[in-house]
Amino acid sequence: MSYPRITTLCVLFALINAMLAPTHADEVVITPIRDGSIGTTYQTIDDATCSNAGMFLFAGSTFFAGPRRVLMTFDIASNVPAGATIDAVELSLFLDRAPPGSPAVNLGLHALNADWGEGASSSDGMGAGGLLSTATPGDVTWVYRFFPVATWTNNGGDFDPTASSSAMVSTTLGDFVWNSTPDLVADVQGWLDDPSTNFGWMLKQPDDLVMPNTGLARRFFARESAEASRRPRLRITFTPGADGCNGDLGDANGDGNVDGNDVQAFIECATSIAIPTLPCACADANEDSVVDVADVAMFAQLLLAGN
Repeated sequence: MSYPRITTLCVLFALINAMLAPTHADEVVITPIRDGSIGTTYQTIDDATCSNAGMFLFAGSTFFAGPRRVLMTFDIASNVPAGATIDAVELSLFLDRAPPGSPAVNLGLHALNADWGEGASSSDGMGAGGLLSTATPGDVTWVYRFFPVATWTNNGGDFDPTASSSAMVSTTLGDFVWNSTPDLVADVQGWLDDPSTNFGWMLKQPDDLVMPNTGLARRFFARESAEASRRPRLRITFTPGADGCNGDLGDANGDGNVDGNDVQAFIECATSIAIPTLPCACADANEDSVVDVADVAMFAQLLLAGN
């Protein structure tokens, strides 16, 4: 058996072993770039109250004060590379207060369809009953996207009526998680692919305009919390994409040659080890925008052919 053939077989065995080894998923955990709470009363429409710069977020139906809804936006495009495939999304909120004896409440995340603002309003120090503060210029409210100049099409916000993910929130204080769903993944994928559509989510209770027999509202920590571990957190798991190879296909280390020196770079690209300087697009031998086991045979052919 010739030396080149032995070398090629060794390369293939190394690649296959690497593919069978556990891979390292790429993951980021980010906090919101804006968040806030809006509300109204059960009897009349309140167009000028909110809490968008305070330490707390309010969601659900209060006993007397009216419904409360949370809005939050995360900067996806600055934290996940363009062209990536979103694999899973998980939101965590830290529950700070709930009415004693209240039953668990269903709170759903709904993708927002219009932009909104975060002004300087804060209900900090106004008590624990879900009371809101007076809106300031640029604040989002029940009626206004940007107080007092731009309104929602629908009072209470413009959002997808179907929740992307829901969670039953009890009265036990601590972290609650909105688990990954295909719709939640689709929201984040869409915002990555087209950041101009990223208006975030609204967290709300179904039928929150109906006054309950007991308080169902929940108070969570906002991004302004002094304790970082209690701020809203979005965990995103993704697979990096390929922007297209600008050099020679198979030149995984970007040195201008397709040879044995590309093997280690190919393995690192294929196993998702973060090597930002590596041109992984050129390791995508079958050009399907993913570097994985399906590229091994073609990559071996490219090595044999060289350049």
